Amino acid sequence: MVSLTTIPERLPKVHLTLRSLLKQSSRPDSIQLVMSRDQIGPSDLPESLTRLTGYGVDLVFVDGDQRSYKKLIPTVERFPTSLVATADDDVLYPRHWLRQLLEVHSRCPGTVVAHRALAMECSDGVVAPYATWKEARSDTTPALTFPVGVGGVLYPPGALAPMALDHALAERFCPTADDVWFKVSAVLNGTGAVRVPRPNVLYLPPNGADQSSALKHDNVTGGSNDAQIHRVLEHFAPQLRAVGFSAGLGPGDPSERPPR
Repeated sequence: MVSLTTIPERLPKVHLTLRSLLKQSSRPDSIQLVMSRDQIGPSDLPESLTRLTGYGVDLVFVDGDQRSYKKLIPTVERFPTSLVATADDDVLYPRHWLRQLLEVHSRCPGTVVAHRALAMECSDGVVAPYATWKEARSDTTPALTFPVGVGGVLYPPGALAPMALDHALAERFCPTADDVWFKVSAVLNGTGAVRVPRPNVLYLPPNGADQSSALKHDNVTGGSNDAQIHRVLEHFAPQLRAVGFSAGLGPGDPSERPPR
């Protein structure tokens, strides 16, 4: 299934994203559009959105506001044995977008699959600034392949450590960087990532879609991603070393390192 979330400002145009997902050459079993009851009520939904419920779109309301985490956490909680592909609500997805994710999944069934990904870069045990990371290739080391959510990410069942679904913990370390949180959650569970082996596609936002709340402005341009990456790596350093992941962790305490 495909899972995404939206906010009030994007309600008038989110149907365009959903229509692009409904027209996939590999059609999803369902599309979960998760919204916060604190922000959106059934009476707020435009007809352009509600009419899609007859075509496989489920309108899901959850308590509280998990921000961008809503596009994955509630769906995984409800469907823990399903393949879940996340999407963004301000993007038009090409016709073979889901098929390409599924094709790679069939070859790498226990791996997170992403259309867009970066290669995590480190020097002397220090993570380089996020803005300097280069595009990952299909042969980039899976542990260092960092999925970027806007392109769409496919998560197989059980790909993430249980802490991935702890939104309170996610808010503590990565309040605006769900990509960072889910990457660390995958690494802690021994799950690597791979990029679809095709050039990146330009995902055009639907005409008129509101971009004012896009997290990328703060996370990338403002350097917020870097602070959240360092914070979560520092907190989980012993567990990450225990699974053989040392990127960005520094030399560490020898007593924390797993035996060779």
